[in-house]
Amino acid sequence: MKRIAFDIACNYYKDQSAGWIDRPGQAREYYREKPPKFHAATALDATTQQSTDFVDPRQLLDCLLGGDEIITFNGRIYDLILLENIAGPDAVRALWMKPHHDLAGWHYYWKLKDAIRFELGDDAAASYDPVKEARLNEIRGSYDEFIADQLSGTYRDAKFTLDLFERYRLSGKISQTFHDIEPAGA
Repeated sequence: MKRIAFDIACNYYKDQSAGWIDRPGQAREYYREKPPKFHAATALDATTQQSTDFVDPRQLLDCLLGGDEIITFNGRIYDLILLENIAGPDAVRALWMKPHHDLAGWHYYWKLKDAIRFELGDDAAASYDPVKEARLNEIRGSYDEFIADQLSGTYRDAKFTLDLFERYRLSGKISQTFHDIEPAGA
């Protein structure tokens, strides 16, 4: 079973007056008018812990399509919709059909940092920024400074999302596991 945790960085901006968005259809409608621009992404294989950085969203999509399951924090109303905007709904449809563990909202945590603190503990929460800094130091010089900063953030978020997934998996709950969650055109 190949499970892939991933995170995307882009120029995301949500006007707070737009209200709460909690379904893919709502996100799809919102981003149709204001499509974000992809900057970078990191995918992390749950078994090998191997990370892969992406500056090309189509290569990320190919990687994700090669997995059996995907793991995100807020991916169903953000990351998958962004990929749809870039590659088109038909190209992303198979990804929507995979089991998707989207941990946003698990135990009512809507922010990754809050979920880390309450589910993984204060030590994990304290390492949140240092993990990003360490990754930035590893990749600095391989990319321009802006992209390196974006990749260090996506690495940190994919890593902690995967750590949360392990806690979620061990809990035996399935409340945050989705199948066929509103693919475009459905």
